[in-house]
Amino acid sequence: MKDLIELSYDAADKVEILAGELHKRVGEETKKLLKSQIDKLGIDESQLKKTLYPDDPETLCTYEYDGKPILGVKIGPNGMSILFDVPELKETQKGEEVHV
Repeated sequence: MKDLIELSYDAADKVEILAGELHKRVGEETKKLLKSQIDKLGIDESQLKKTLYPDDPETLCTYEYDGKPILGVKIGPNGMSILFDVPELKETQKGEEVHV
């Protein structure tokens, strides 16, 4: 019985570790893509609107600038992947209108 309890505990630890690593990688990739979009727009991150969707089973968050989406993060089909919706942006000078 003790072995079964230890095995269950080890499996739970592994799931926790994997979840933590996945969360870290999604965060890193999101930051990288967001930086690319910010650089194209020539803006500061403080000018973005970030929306979280805790009750949506598919959409995790979106980032908007001037009311237009510049990055979306979603869970893929069957919950087995993360999808990044990255609209193509034209490079702009600071203060110009966003073209998506």
